[in-house]
Amino acid sequence: MHPTTLERLRKRRIDDNEGHDEESSGAKTQRITRAASGSKSTDFTSLCFFCETQGSEKLRQALTDKLHNHVLKCAELLNDTMILAKLAAGHMSAREHKYHPTCLLAFYRKADRVDAPVPTDDNDNCQMSIDSDSIAFAEVVAYMEAVRSAKGDDVPCVFTLHKLSDFYTEQIKRHHGLSTQVNTTRLKERLIEIFPDLITVTQGRDVLLTFDDDVANTLKQASKESHDANAIHLMRTAKLVRTEMFSCATEFDGSFHDLSQTNSVPPTLLTLVNMLLEGPGNFNSTNNQAALSIAQLIVFSAVKRARRTTNSDAHIRCPIIRHSHSQETPLPIYVGMMLHSATRKAKVVDKCYKLGLSVSYQRVMQLSNKMTNTVCANYRSQDLVWPPALRGGLFL
Repeated sequence: MHPTTLERLRKRRIDDNEGHDEESSGAKTQRITRAASGSKSTDFTSLCFFCETQGSEKLRQALTDKLHNHVLKCAELLNDTMILAKLAAGHMSAREHKYHPTCLLAFYRKADRVDAPVPTDDNDNCQMSIDSDSIAFAEVVAYMEAVRSAKGDDVPCVFTLHKLSDFYTEQIKRHHGLSTQVNTTRLKERLIEIFPDLITVTQGRDVLLTFDDDVANTLKQASKESHDANAIHLMRTAKLVRTEMFSCATEFDGSFHDLSQTNSVPPTLLTLVNMLLEGPGNFNSTNNQAALSIAQLIVFSAVKRARRTTNSDAHIRCPIIRHSHSQETPLPIYVGMMLHSATRKAKVVDKCYKLGLSVSYQRVMQLSNKMTNTVCANYRSQDLVWPPALRGGLFL
């Protein structure tokens, strides 16, 4: 056999013996897993980093290095071993830790109450001013959260940047004892880092701060108020026109003259109808016969109180149609008498009456009888018969 082949067989035999020894030792030694040891893993990313509960307040996620460094400094000052152990496991933003703003503020205040060592150089002074600045900023965040939760989802929250800056300056002075100049632009950027849904709007010299949800609610509320205002304007216009319609009364005297149609409708109603037909500022109120006809029909069909209904059908409630004689304009009288003169059919007249275009057939008969009696009375008083259409001053 070739020496190379013998060497390969020898190595294969040695490897097989080593694998067999590992299997026998593995059978004797049982691997202890985390589940077998009785330890339980807890997902702390959905709990508050400080109180380790969800609570009713909205959780905010740690996103910046500055927050991690401030919490670390306060934990070292307080010698809080639990917080230090959590921070030793990794960066707050990298491990996606969340926190309640009130819990963070309470943690900052607790560190502020601890007697800090007396600073010996400029670096220590700078360090203490940074801690006071963070506590004051947390006070501003807590104030905004409190106002937002107090007003609810329906009422929009709008903050003014200069007022928040004044409040921020007061908190720095209260915690640090010194009044400092606040950079409002930097304060706005820090607030946007804490509130990703914060929106800034410039209005003149002021900068307004609000949230995305509040903008949507404001636009919705403004749209609703606009609809309400339009409805109120329509109601007031209708009341004005109706008041003038019922204040002027006209009755048919047996004949029509040139100004009969114009005198039978109020000027306000005629102007409104002209505006509807031709647009504001583009109409001629003296030459539009369509507007004059529509205005006459509106006066003819208007009622002071709602009409009663008749139960003539189980599914349709028909209103009782009645017209006051003082609101009979020339157009419906002319249409009713013209239809009766041309067709002599009561159904045609009553059909137009139900459509609101003419007086009823019964009213046409009343007017005809009244005009006939008036002509006969003139014949008797003058003891002379002549055509009713005869006019004085004309040569035949």
